[in-house]
Amino acid sequence: MKFRHFRNIAYSVEQGFFYHNLGGITVASEQIGENTFQIGVSICNRDDNFCKNLGRIIAKARLVKNPITVTREEMEEILEEDNAFAFYLAAEHLLNEKGLTASKAFV
Repeated sequence: MKFRHFRNIAYSVEQGFFYHNLGGITVASEQIGENTFQIGVSICNRDDNFCKNLGRIIAKARLVKNPITVTREEMEEILEEDNAFAFYLAAEHLLNEKGLTASKAFV
C-alpha cells in the first residue's frame, strides 16, 4: 500500500508560495492488476490542521471498506497534481465519469 499527500498552496509576500497547514488530502493506493489500482481517499477540512498520520488511517480504512477502482492512466492523471485543490478537481472529474460523486466516494 502506498500513500500520497496533497497540501493546499498558499502565498504571502514574506514567504512566497508555501504549503498551507490547513486542509489537505491523503490517497491510499494498491495495485490489484497490471493496469488496475484501488484507492481510498481522506479529505481534511480546510479549517483543520492537516495530519498525515490521521489521513493515512482514514484513507486506508476507505480503501479496505469501499475502494475506488481506477486504471493506471487514471491513477497517473490524478496523482500528477501538486496540490489538494487540483487533485480534488481531477478526482471529482474521474468519479463523475464512473457515475460516482465525491461526497459518496470520500466519506
